[in-house]
Amino acid sequence: MLGRFNDNEKSWTEFLLTRVIPRGFYLKSTLIIGIMKGIHSEWVYRLMEGAVDGVVDLKLDESEEENRNIIRLKRMRNEGFDSRWHKLQLGKSSQVTLE
Repeated sequence: MLGRFNDNEKSWTEFLLTRVIPRGFYLKSTLIIGIMKGIHSEWVYRLMEGAVDGVVDLKLDESEEENRNIIRLKRMRNEGFDSRWHKLQLGKSSQVTLE
């Protein structure tokens, strides 16, 4: 492997792992951190996924005539879960529900 990540990724990853992610534990709160796939190296995503209790994937599915917003639980530590993709439905007053 040439390099795990570049200097910018290293600084950003260390900041999340040492400052942001542990903050939820100390605040006794659930933190939701959004990270877009495809910007960083795969090493960074694997490291981030290993450091958190759960991973939720959101995706825009453009494979059918109508675009669909879909969601799934990719990983959840110490819990059973359904990892299938589910369609999100936007209702009146911008309320989002699973279809």
